[in-house]
Amino acid sequence: MSRIYIQTIAYNAQSTIHRCVKSILNQTYRGDITWDILDNGSNDDTLQILLKYAEQNPQLNIYHIDKNCSPNDDKEHAIWDRFYRRTGLDICDDNYFCLLDSDDEYKCDFIEKALYFMNENSLDIVAVGSDFINSKTNTIGGIRKIQQNLVLSDAKAYSEYFSEYHQFFRTVWGKLYKMSLLKDYLRNDMLSYGNDTWFAFYTMAQAERVGILAESLHKYYISPKSVSYKWDSKRIDSDVILHKMANDFLMNRCGIVTSHNEEFLLLVYMNAIKDTLNVLLNSDVSDEEKLVNVLNIFSHQYTKQLAARNQLGALCGSISLFTGQRKDLFKIVMDWLLAREEVQDEQMEHFCQVGEFICAVVENASGWVFFNKILIEYLIDMGRVDDAKIKLFDILELIPDDNELLSMKEKLESN
Repeated sequence: MSRIYIQTIAYNAQSTIHRCVKSILNQTYRGDITWDILDNGSNDDTLQILLKYAEQNPQLNIYHIDKNCSPNDDKEHAIWDRFYRRTGLDICDDNYFCLLDSDDEYKCDFIEKALYFMNENSLDIVAVGSDFINSKTNTIGGIRKIQQNLVLSDAKAYSEYFSEYHQFFRTVWGKLYKMSLLKDYLRNDMLSYGNDTWFAFYTMAQAERVGILAESLHKYYISPKSVSYKWDSKRIDSDVILHKMANDFLMNRCGIVTSHNEEFLLLVYMNAIKDTLNVLLNSDVSDEEKLVNVLNIFSHQYTKQLAARNQLGALCGSISLFTGQRKDLFKIVMDWLLAREEVQDEQMEHFCQVGEFICAVVENASGWVFFNKILIEYLIDMGRVDDAKIKLFDILELIPDDNELLSMKEKLESN
């Protein structure tokens, strides 16, 4: 007989865990359910509430970690591994798996409807829609769902509908998976964030047939929380890894990344680095460390592809909207770079090259000239006269009457 495995991680969830637990206990599906819940070092009554539920509901298995941590914390990795891969999991096509956050809930017919849709269409994954609810007012702020059921079963469908189903595979919740998809799953410890997206795309890459059910059967609660600007340098790698993973998925599944999908993923990447930049610049790390990371982001090949895309947005709905967003993003970085009063010698060349590149993107001629002049002066100071001459003469062809450049020319010729 089939079994549904559910996993939840809870931290200080005493105010929300009741609705989460009740949403599973009240499912109309009456088959075998096993639910593993990990209390991740809560210091409120979350654990006590869960243990009381477990006393009356043997399908609940409660795990506990004394100190709040993430799966990437090496000290606690064994505990997380036990939670994710405990001996009781039966890896086979007849069993299914889903996840639920401790402050969210599934509608009472989620499992029944998702399982029916899965069996009816021989699917490996079913994704459903979500209500986005303001936790303070308990009102629905939006609903994410498609207009009609969608079944992906061949290369054409996976390519043609990519921008439509992509939104459902940035998160792990709101889906029912065949357990067999998890057989060889390993977390990517290079990711400081985005493991949800990694998991969702990994399982989709293992699946043959995927379906999107045109019903909202999941409730996602949006809580007003203070913004966290804690910086992790691996975040840059996460943006790159997830962008590559999505492109690789399309290439492996469809044999091609169409121009539309290429542009769509560049827009996703643009939003990702925008969020990363916001966290970085508002973090409490030193300006020197911020500069290193800004230069890494804006010298990466994916960022250069984003900058080089002509008529960005033409294939995704609006050139003016998306080119405007790109220009705004690059202008933030340009202004930040121009405001630097001190740059270490070992960073100077990279600093000037990235500054020159960004000013070209936003079409800021004075900024472009500024970074070129700084670079020429640096090359002269470093004794790299030949490099300085090449750079200088190239710019003099564009602005031959610039007094500062002419002065640099005289200085070089006198050496």
